[in-house]
Amino acid sequence: MNTAHALGFVCAAGVAAGASSQGAPGESPATGERAVQIRSIDFTTGIIELFNFGATDEDLTGWRFCTHDFDQARRYTGAGGFTGTTIEAGTSLFIHFNNDAPGGDPDRLNRSSLAGSFAAPLDQDAYALQLYFPAANGNVSFGNSSLIADHVQWNIDGQGVGSAETRTNQAVGEQLWSASGAFVGTEGGSGRIDLTDLSGDLIGSPAEYAVSLPGSVLNEALAGDLSDDANAPSAIPLADGSNVIEGVVNLSNDVVAGDRDFFTVNVPSGRAITSVDLLRWDPDNLGFVALNDGTTGFVPDGGTSGQFLAGILVAASDVGDNLLDRFVDSSVTQNSLSQAELPAGDYTFVVQQTSDLLQRYALDIVLSEAAVQRFCGDVNADNVINDSDFFAWVTAFTSSDLIPCDVNDDGACNDSDFFAWVTIFTSGQNGPLCQPLS
Repeated sequence: MNTAHALGFVCAAGVAAGASSQGAPGESPATGERAVQIRSIDFTTGIIELFNFGATDEDLTGWRFCTHDFDQARRYTGAGGFTGTTIEAGTSLFIHFNNDAPGGDPDRLNRSSLAGSFAAPLDQDAYALQLYFPAANGNVSFGNSSLIADHVQWNIDGQGVGSAETRTNQAVGEQLWSASGAFVGTEGGSGRIDLTDLSGDLIGSPAEYAVSLPGSVLNEALAGDLSDDANAPSAIPLADGSNVIEGVVNLSNDVVAGDRDFFTVNVPSGRAITSVDLLRWDPDNLGFVALNDGTTGFVPDGGTSGQFLAGILVAASDVGDNLLDRFVDSSVTQNSLSQAELPAGDYTFVVQQTSDLLQRYALDIVLSEAAVQRFCGDVNADNVINDSDFFAWVTAFTSSDLIPCDVNDDGACNDSDFFAWVTIFTSGQNGPLCQPLS
């Protein structure tokens, strides 16, 4: 089996009939069958991860899922679905709910290969998932709660439970779940659920789980606290596209209990940060986000610094905004960005809250291919201004292709652009920068 997935979670365990070596209620760590547990649920990809926290391999022959949602209860997978599947100690097995598992990978199974049925869809609202192992006779009796290996349930604000808690009391009786009515709190846009406590604690509860947004590359609830040291920010690598960072800050002017977040990102050559979208600011209370050039943090106090790029006030009403635009137009400091884009280099973000509360935030840093700048006279963008640019300009003019035609960068394509090109060409200079062609 593959090595452990980087993010995960552990549920509780208890006494189970048919287990060869089974921990008692509350005992840690889990052993025997109950060491195999549901470790993550990814709503975006539709993947359920099982992980073997035990010291020995476990044959899953005869194991079955039981699932429930708002209007469906007791949906069982087939008795032979896991036949021949072994989950090795310290490794994961991934169940693809959408039947898109790559062929030939023994660590990935399609839902359809398990036969039977799941409550559907696998979404963020009103859902409970149990994993059962067989008794000594090789069969699963779903009425026998001692055969439950693991249980987890989630819901949006705990509302609209319906049939989702059909077997929760059984899990609670086995000390596999904390209480009926206790749900991992999801949102309609949640991306996945993971366990934060990997210590081997066997009593499952919502407090042990973290819920992340789609595209999350760092969630403080999973990865640990971001640095509060301006001279040693946390380094967060970026990939092309969406990079969601989720954190919590509080009372940053309290030198004892305060928690600012400082983190640094690197934009490689040929790339640019084209947006920093605010996805969450909860509760609605005014805070502050700053941007620095380089790999250390700086928050101005009266004066300013060449290292400091911009700082803005942030509230819940700004959720959905591109903060780069705000750094240009709404900076409350002396400095502000000149354009809503960050070219190649290192940048350090500062997020702070000065009120006595816990502020949850999420930023989506979007890394894109950098637009290639061109000089206005270089109509065909080949880095040379020569006769070929004249013919390229004629083509753009006759076809009303605005960007290459607009040599004087006045937002129009007309005769004046021809004279502007002639001036640039005869001067032997590059002329001003114009919009890139793409």
